[in-house]
Amino acid sequence: MKQFLPCLIFILVSTCSLAQSVNHEVYLPNIVYLEGEIYGLIVGQEGNTYYVMTADQSKPEELPNNLNTYFYKNNTTYLAMQVRTFNFKGSRLYLYAVKANIAVDWRKAYYQSYSKASAPFYSYIGDSKQKSTWYPNSREFTKNQLLSKAEIQLATVRGNVYAQGMPVIDNFNSIVGIISSSMAGEESTPLTTMIDIGQIADELISASDCKYFQLVEFGQPANRCDTERQLAQKDKQLKARIQRDNRMRAIAIAPVVSVGLSATYEDNAGNSTSGAKGYALGVNLITNPDAGRVRFAIKPRALFTEIKPGKNVTSSSPIGFQAKKFSWYNVDVPIFAEFVFSRKVHSTGYFGLGYTLGYQKDIDYEFSYSGYRGNLVNKASGTAGFVQKPTAEIGIEGGRLRLDLFFWYQLSDWNKSQMYRISKTDVNPFEGMQRHIWTIGLELSFRINGKWGMKSIPE
Repeated sequence: MKQFLPCLIFILVSTCSLAQSVNHEVYLPNIVYLEGEIYGLIVGQEGNTYYVMTADQSKPEELPNNLNTYFYKNNTTYLAMQVRTFNFKGSRLYLYAVKANIAVDWRKAYYQSYSKASAPFYSYIGDSKQKSTWYPNSREFTKNQLLSKAEIQLATVRGNVYAQGMPVIDNFNSIVGIISSSMAGEESTPLTTMIDIGQIADELISASDCKYFQLVEFGQPANRCDTERQLAQKDKQLKARIQRDNRMRAIAIAPVVSVGLSATYEDNAGNSTSGAKGYALGVNLITNPDAGRVRFAIKPRALFTEIKPGKNVTSSSPIGFQAKKFSWYNVDVPIFAEFVFSRKVHSTGYFGLGYTLGYQKDIDYEFSYSGYRGNLVNKASGTAGFVQKPTAEIGIEGGRLRLDLFFWYQLSDWNKSQMYRISKTDVNPFEGMQRHIWTIGLELSFRINGKWGMKSIPE
């Protein structure tokens, strides 16, 4: 047991160190070797041209305009040509362009500004024998002090090895900066300087609109320019939609669904009969919907109605005829004058008075009679005809929705007192039923061109 515990600790520590090293290896193809024992970091690409940045302190002479360059695990020499430099307080940043007819599998995600990064930090070390080989450095760096807005002095243990131009990675594997100071001679110093990648991103993006800098910020789906373009496009679409919704319309078009119900009543046989149930689909066409206090509406729709009578409503039938259900279809065209009593930015209140002209198709009636098991359905021919209905409504509109509470009363008879031949006997299926129907119900519609409410942008 005493031997097992140290072994377990060793395995866990080794596993964590290995995971950390493997995690940082994804950025190895981003690193390049530049002539003069310095390194650089690929941050952009345009065709077969790679944009590489490196850094040094501002006091020494500037780096040459042209430098020989090696990519990771590639022993071919390519020429890096200086594009421009950027000066910070104590450091200089260089941008080079390298044309290379090779495909470099460099990684764009992620970078994170030092102010948002998570310590400890890590970097990379080169192979003194192989110019195209480098490795993750498992030694930690921590913040020592802030030298300027863009420069951070990092501290590490004496004897640690680091290299000028190498990237610095945080604990979440995001690039947070680039080392701008070199080691003092052959002896290492525990202090080094890093330029914040967030400040670098600001400089390079403002200089080229992401041509030179294409790294993706941590937590973002794309690089800053693509994200800004996407946001700008969304903002443009939003403004266009708001303006489109806010235009004054001559006619509002709104598909509609409605349901109506009549109260129960006592039929002529003294039985309680359920009221009519109606369901409708149609469209509302409303003139001058976005201005003024008076407007007109036409609401063509198809209406289905059914009534279930009480028992023994036709008690005088010699064959024991019993009506079970009446159902029929209408095509109605209600016409309203609507009066707006409240118009706000996002809603409108109104009431309306109107008249409905429609056509009722022949009624189907479901029935049973003595000596026959089950129900039959017949059509009451001659019940079709035109109908008239005084109508009223009150409602509210908001966004694209409109909700009405409506009432109508059918002046025309919905049934006729006439005989039909059933089982060799004349029967009036509507015996005991009232002739007129009134309905109260709800209607919901969805406006497809614009939104309801007060408009601020004229057409």
